[in-house]
Amino acid sequence: MSAGRPPEFTGEEGTWPTYRVHLEAYFEAHCIEEPTKKRALLIASLNEHCGCEWCKHYVIRERAPAAYADLPLETWKNASIPAVDGTDDDRSHCFRHDPPFPVPEDLGADNRTVVPCDAGWDYEPSAGQRSIVSAWDLVCGRRWILSLLMAVYMVGGVLGGAGAGVLADRIGRWPVLCIMIVLLILAGIATAFDHSIPAFAVLRFVLSTAASSTIVTSTVLLFEVTDIDHRALFCALSLSGAGVASAIYRELVMTFIHDWHMAQIAYMVPTSALILAVCLMEESPCWLLATARVRQGERVLVSAARVNKVDEDAFKTRLAALRDQIERQQQLLEHGQGGTLDAILSDQGASRSLLLLLTNK
Repeated sequence: MSAGRPPEFTGEEGTWPTYRVHLEAYFEAHCIEEPTKKRALLIASLNEHCGCEWCKHYVIRERAPAAYADLPLETWKNASIPAVDGTDDDRSHCFRHDPPFPVPEDLGADNRTVVPCDAGWDYEPSAGQRSIVSAWDLVCGRRWILSLLMAVYMVGGVLGGAGAGVLADRIGRWPVLCIMIVLLILAGIATAFDHSIPAFAVLRFVLSTAASSTIVTSTVLLFEVTDIDHRALFCALSLSGAGVASAIYRELVMTFIHDWHMAQIAYMVPTSALILAVCLMEESPCWLLATARVRQGERVLVSAARVNKVDEDAFKTRLAALRDQIERQQQLLEHGQGGTLDAILSDQGASRSLLLLLTNK
């Protein structure tokens, strides 16, 4: 069921909207959660930064058998790894010679065979960062796993975004946020301690689903509790602020943290602040009234009026008028007349009543 037309939560005429506690909580939620979601995708895919740098700076060689374990890296690379296009400057990342070293010259020409690396890879220490690529050897013939992990993450985001709206209309905005934020934090923390690809894929799916659901639901709630004059501004600040914050935070983490496990923990630290944001939130009065939860809606309106310092006597009078209007609409519905309860909030007079409830004049 749609929540109908949002009420106008404004303060005294000419001032900044005063439903401050809720708006600030949602602004904080967007600015913290959005970069966490995007950076979690970055860590897992490694295509945006670490993947490209790997092609330029990582030098891979097959782990040496015991007989050659003490050989210097350059000696091993030059002798056992075939050159690309016949040049010694570029060595293959995915193939090796078998046997590793050429036979003695007196036995004839080099008769070694080029075979795929079958004993794993070592990574140049100068690469700097330990990512899931180096941790799980997601290179060469195993690189498709990286694409699969990215696809799993994207599917989770699509399903989470689509399902969040339906679920929020059924059980409310606030419960959905609570559930998804808990899942987001638990999945994010568990990902930092994961050491297997299947579990990592499942956790990424949950992480993406929860993150997308949180963004969709909090955006809807922010829209519903903001007055028309400032609605576009607040929604734009929420989304654009998240983009700026995510870029700055990402660069800080990538500069100072070079292990993907620790980086994931770093990304989850600001996400934990979402718990505080949820504690500061109230359910959407639009949704409460649209679903006939009048008493709960009145409680939220009273809380908003108190924050906005609305005159108590005037507020009670306006609240009584709104209550009478809702009761009349319910009676019409019982007799098969009128539209759905959404008409209460879509009607111009009802919207004006909600506006008057939360203003001083």
